Amino acid sequence: MTTLTTANSAFTLECPDVFSIPQLIQGYATEDAFSVPQYELGRAVMGVDAKMSGAFVPSTKELDIVLQADSPSNRVFQQIVGVIEAQQETVFMNATIVMPGQGEVWQFTRGILTKVPALAAAKKTAEPRTYQITWESIKPAGI
Repeated sequence: MTTLTTANSAFTLECPDVFSIPQLIQGYATEDAFSVPQYELGRAVMGVDAKMSGAFVPSTKELDIVLQADSPSNRVFQQIVGVIEAQQETVFMNATIVMPGQGEVWQFTRGILTKVPALAAAKKTAEPRTYQITWESIKPAGI
């Protein structure tokens, strides 16, 4: 039986230009861990004769990862940023997310780090940090 829990999910990030082994991402924010917003899959247009046409639209997919300010995985992203800024060249990543509660495994392919926080917002406590990776492909494993 599947459940709604994400507490037992596992996110591993591969970035061969920075790390020799995949990195386990951990220390998610209280209300958020990771999410993929909707992306454009197709486009529908209506002709002047009231006939609809449609087309597949290739698009990138964005993944937001939200980490507590004290997450050890902030260092993973900071190291990637450091390499990108030093080389002035992007690095590509792959990732796997395992979600046992839903019985799902997701493969993320050819991603680049596209948005990063400079530092955690300082309020009563240090606020979570959101990182964004834009992927070429996100697919269930085995497809």
